[in-house]
Amino acid sequence: MGTSTATPTALYVAAMVVLGGASAAGGWLLARDDRVPWVVSAPCDDGDPCTLDRYHREWRQCVHVPDALCTKPCASDADCAYPEATAPCLQAECVAGSCRYMRIAVDECVRCGPERPCAGTFCDPRDCRGGFCRRAPRRCDDADPLTRDRCDEAGAACRHDLADGERGCSADADCATDHACERLRCAAGRCRVTPETAGCGTALDDARRCERNTDCIQRLGDRCFAGPCRRGFCEWREVAHSQCLPCTGDQDCRGTYCLWPICTGTVCVTEEVPFCLDDNPDTRDVCSDALRACIHTWTRTPPSCVAPPPSDGATSTVDLCHSETGETVHLPSDGTPCGTTNKCWTTYAVAEGHCVGRPLDCHHDDACVAQCDPRVGCVLDENQDCHCRTDADCDLGNPCARVYCMPSDGGACWGTFIDDCVPCQSDADCLADGWCVLGHCNAKGYCTYQDGRTCDDGDPNTFGFCHGQRDDPCTYEPLASPQAR
Repeated sequence: MGTSTATPTALYVAAMVVLGGASAAGGWLLARDDRVPWVVSAPCDDGDPCTLDRYHREWRQCVHVPDALCTKPCASDADCAYPEATAPCLQAECVAGSCRYMRIAVDECVRCGPERPCAGTFCDPRDCRGGFCRRAPRRCDDADPLTRDRCDEAGAACRHDLADGERGCSADADCATDHACERLRCAAGRCRVTPETAGCGTALDDARRCERNTDCIQRLGDRCFAGPCRRGFCEWREVAHSQCLPCTGDQDCRGTYCLWPICTGTVCVTEEVPFCLDDNPDTRDVCSDALRACIHTWTRTPPSCVAPPPSDGATSTVDLCHSETGETVHLPSDGTPCGTTNKCWTTYAVAEGHCVGRPLDCHHDDACVAQCDPRVGCVLDENQDCHCRTDADCDLGNPCARVYCMPSDGGACWGTFIDDCVPCQSDADCLADGWCVLGHCNAKGYCTYQDGRTCDDGDPNTFGFCHGQRDDPCTYEPLASPQAR
């Protein structure tokens, strides 16, 4: 039912997703199925170059999805605006005669104005900017390089922790610290943590000095707490899906076709991303590490395969119906019902007892071309580095994804899911990365995706991409020239 067995963790339209495997920061693109439910239809064109116009066969109506990667000519902000119900978290501005859009993260997607002030907290105050209550983090820097500066929400105060042995002193009074429980005294001219309070508190309370990110790693049981190192102190956070192995780049981390490795900048994490989701509510979608491909099997008999396929009379072959075209195919049998030795096909029996199947769609990362070997399945060259030049180089033909070729680094592919395209029965069917993109199943039975982080550098000529678990999660790319889709 358009469901993935993945428990995705890392994709991403102000927070975007990179499309790739071992070199990716967590993102996905899907294999094409032209049949349901999206079809490009000329009568659905609403005349706005910044909407993705589709005919939704399930709903039997046109759907127009705002495209935050688009620009168009404008004279005022009003020329760029969409109805709030259509794009509730999309900030639209007219800058130098062109529309610029920014997806606002769900926790900042609160409308504000003179009559609607923003409500925040001590550590997380909010400003009204562009009509949204945007984050305005409190700065607690005391300009002392020997203290770890942090904000204490419970105490509504800035705290400044002193690390062991870092400060010179002549009396205990010189060793005051705001640490949650550690106490320091002056011993032999240095402020030292008292033995009875050393190491107290949680891993997040550790005022540890550092020179590099990899100095900031703690593994406590099955929990990982890691850097980064900033201003000479470790900025601790608990990192999910990590074995706490140090890294400086994705090349230091190991993963699989379905489980993508990412370096946060400090430790390796793995992300099981749902790039196999398709747009068909009648298929079950899983990722296969064995075949290095996405597998889509029907939960009912495919409409094109109601009748059993004619037999060729050979006991050495399996006769099956191509689940998408209805064509009859004869493949070498492996001796089991509907089984074949050809690993470029997925075959299975439907309720009526006859065999159906479909060939694998083999896609490499980014703009690379992949092939299928009947002996092993999809063959991907891990050493191949394929750069894109245009958006078309990144487009694998999936109508549920918006793709984009970033101009930097020779061209890398990024993309995100389109709302109301991926079918669902519960929020579990809409899992994205859980950090950059949050998905939920709406009342119409299709996934809606919201940004978990706003990547906004204040420059209208750049576009922000989110990297999920990374220590520095945002990348900024030059905004492409106006695009009409």
